Amino acid sequence: MLKEIKKITLETKNLKTHALFFIPEETTGTNCCIFTHGYTSHKGSILTWPQKMMDLSLPTIIFDLPGHFLGQYNDIPSFEIFKQEAPLLFDESFKIIRNELPKITKAITGGHSLGALISLIHSKDALFVDQLICVGLGSLPIDKPHLFETPFFKDTMLLRSELVSKHLNPKVALPWIAQTKSSEITRHKKIHLIAGKDDIIIGGEKGIHQIASNLETANEITKHIIPKLPHHLPENAGVFVKKIVQQII
Repeated sequence: MLKEIKKITLETKNLKTHALFFIPEETTGTNCCIFTHGYTSHKGSILTWPQKMMDLSLPTIIFDLPGHFLGQYNDIPSFEIFKQEAPLLFDESFKIIRNELPKITKAITGGHSLGALISLIHSKDALFVDQLICVGLGSLPIDKPHLFETPFFKDTMLLRSELVSKHLNPKVALPWIAQTKSSEITRHKKIHLIAGKDDIIIGGEKGIHQIASNLETANEITKHIIPKLPHHLPENAGVFVKKIVQQII
């Protein structure tokens, strides 16, 4: 059960953002959870995830990615700095949890879409992370235009581009996201992929199997393909995140 939610600030050398720290009435075990959201979204889009973690007595932090303006207004100096320092927000979150609850030694990390990708990048050198939960993460051929770049999504992406820093413009961010997904992101982790068959943004099952193929050469992968889990409703993944975490702890 939930004891309190602390409203906290996370900072790296050049980035600053806001987060919510969910503290259960009683903490059992040595695990915590740290999650973040997808491109152009905000931490509220995954609010059900920490809610479910309270049922498991797991302290949890969800944070806004800097340069995303729906949850806060902290801009970024450049895209290069975002790429370098956004993953470090998982480290900063873990430090805050450890200061509050010293017996915590491990974190289950992850997120939705871009947030999932950032968590994977972070995990490569993070000794306190063994397992990740990645929701709405898929991979499409990098030589083909992303669905967001098609005429059908032109108006939508114009709106979305106004919700993020100019340094995170879709023309800059989307190619990097596609390229990074096709590279060796992390190694020696257990990665739990959750995505919907109806998630057209990542290409449905094809996109899920492709990202799994990219990751499984160096990691242990589980795939959880849900009949109905559209990309714009990551809060609906809360129940599935809880089921996986129950198995982990």
